[in-house]
Amino acid sequence: MKLRSGSKGFLLVCGLVCFLSSCRDKKLTIACVGDSLIRPTPLYLRRLLGSSHIRIREWAQGGLSTATYLTFFQNHPRWRKERVDFILVQLGTNDVPLLLKKEEDAAIFRRNLEAIILELKKLPGNFFRQPQIIIATVPPFYGRSDADVRNYLIETLVNPTIKALAETHHLKLFDAEAIFNRHPELYEPDGVHPNREGEKVLARNWKRAIHDCWRQERQKIWAHQAKN
Repeated sequence: MKLRSGSKGFLLVCGLVCFLSSCRDKKLTIACVGDSLIRPTPLYLRRLLGSSHIRIREWAQGGLSTATYLTFFQNHPRWRKERVDFILVQLGTNDVPLLLKKEEDAAIFRRNLEAIILELKKLPGNFFRQPQIIIATVPPFYGRSDADVRNYLIETLVNPTIKALAETHHLKLFDAEAIFNRHPELYEPDGVHPNREGEKVLARNWKRAIHDCWRQERQKIWAHQAKN
């Protein structure tokens, strides 16, 4: 997924803001779901989208895996009543060490992630009938002694499972693995978390994914209205 810049990106922002400005009683609501990799994203999205008609919810916490996120989500019952337009999901990084230590296997990982997806799909929509879920692949590790074996698990088990579930449940896929592949300069020294520049790159790509998804869904609605 390449960065969108220049006039096309500007027109996407303007189009989204103009549409939202015409809907005075509603705010486009974006929920960021997952672990520490997505925690900085709301800050950058507020700057990038920059509209008083957009509301961003922070439903993420560092250290969570697919095994622990559902409990974290269920411990916030008010979230389950929120009308949401876009849900950005970034999970799986903290499952890799569990898989490595045999504390989790492929079936458990798939079951846990699917349970989270099904829970998120229950949320009421706002501008759309249902929230649009955009799920990210897991980016690679860098500079660690076990980076190669971790990345092997990401490439052969974790991300194929994420992609398969995205297809099964008709989710939009956000390829974070491709964004960070061969870009160790975008990481903190721990080789896990993006540095400041990496966070900005991630947020710009999330913005692009939101705009692309919004445009596709609006076109479907307009096409449906035209037929009727």
